[in-house]
Amino acid sequence: MVPVFYKEALRLLESCKSRHVPCMLFDTNLSDFKEVSFIGQNAFDSGFLAGELLSHALPTEGSILIANIVQEHDNHLQFSKREEGFRTFFQQNQPQVPLLKFESRQGMIPEMEDLLLSTLNQAPNIRAIFGTNGIQHIAQILEKHEKGNYRLLGYDIIPETIHYLKKEFIHFLISQQPKTQVYEGIKLLYQHILLKKNLERNYYLPIDIVLKSNLKYHIN
Repeated sequence: MVPVFYKEALRLLESCKSRHVPCMLFDTNLSDFKEVSFIGQNAFDSGFLAGELLSHALPTEGSILIANIVQEHDNHLQFSKREEGFRTFFQQNQPQVPLLKFESRQGMIPEMEDLLLSTLNQAPNIRAIFGTNGIQHIAQILEKHEKGNYRLLGYDIIPETIHYLKKEFIHFLISQQPKTQVYEGIKLLYQHILLKKNLERNYYLPIDIVLKSNLKYHIN
């Protein structure tokens, strides 16, 4: 199960628990529900790594914009964990770097485009943007307005992010390996149901960093 809708996911998991139906979570870990296993990335650690990556790409005196582009009904837990990890890196290693925040809970509607551009214009020291989600929307706006002087880091290997990675409007992507999550998850459920193997609470996958130069190894 991918728990996109938080409350509904908890109700379904409770129902499965009462009926003794085995479940496994993909992509997003629900810390409130301890009785089900999770396979995917550690969201906090991926954010921490994102901070380390951008710290090497950030020029002196530069600041970073943390952008979160979501829909209101999205499960925001993993996005907030990514941001927490990102902020923790800079608190521990480079506390002098200013971290600004831009957020839309309505997706990238036209009003949000104007607000993003205003944010960038009012903070000329921004040199990098960390997208906890929806980095392709940020890249699209930067390309549209010919603003290519930012270092962008985001998540997911999808056609839109691949497009902007190739055009160098996105510079780093963190792959969540969805196919690996599903394959390994089904294998674990098989071992649990048929072989009676007890499952661990968490199965964390490696955090893969994708650049333009190694993109070909991450797409079919």
